Amino acid sequence: MLRALSQATTSFYLILALTERYWFANNSFFQEKLDKNEMSQRITNLFKKFSIEEFMAIDNKDLKDRVDGILVINAMAGMLTDLTSEEIEIFDAAVEGR
Repeated sequence: MLRALSQATTSFYLILALTERYWFANNSFFQEKLDKNEMSQRITNLFKKFSIEEFMAIDNKDLKDRVDGILVINAMAGMLTDLTSEEIEIFDAAVEGR
C-alpha cells in the first residue's frame, strides 16, 4: 500500500513538473485555455495504469507526444464552449462539409 502511494505521488509530481516546465511555461495558448493543476491531475490519472518503472521507461519524446496530444485535445474542446450559437452553426457546417 505504501509503495503504491509512493508511486502515485512520484508520478503526480513528475507530471506536474513536466507540465509546468515544458507545456505551460512557454505556451500562452495552454495558459489561457487550460487549468494547469487540473490538467496535471488528469494526465496523472491517465498514466496511473503504468507502474512507476513502466512510466519511467517511457521515452521522453513519446511522453512529450502523449502529453501534447492530451493538452491539445483538452484545449480545443474548451474552445468550442466559447463559441456563440452562430459560430457553432458555422463550425458544424464546416465539419459536415456543407
